[in-house]
Amino acid sequence: MPCCCSWPDLVVKIPKECILSIKTTGIANLLDEANLEGGCPLALAVLYEIAQGEQSPWYGYLQALPEHGEDLPIFWEEQEKDWFHGTEME
Repeated sequence: MPCCCSWPDLVVKIPKECILSIKTTGIANLLDEANLEGGCPLALAVLYEIAQGEQSPWYGYLQALPEHGEDLPIFWEEQEKDWFHGTEME
């Protein structure tokens, strides 16, 4: 009998095209050509999509983001970031 506390291998599967990323933003080609590093390309992607307003496919998601960035994972402490160890979010 399996342990009741074991975690499944797969919790949820989300198609990559449904995720706002540097590969799916409307400026993906520009970001790719720029060869930027770190969190800068994603920040630019988010800013671009915010500027698109209701024309952005992520408009609804962007409206749900907090007004102040300190709640975003990029500003979390290392211990909090460890929660995502072993996932693609890491």
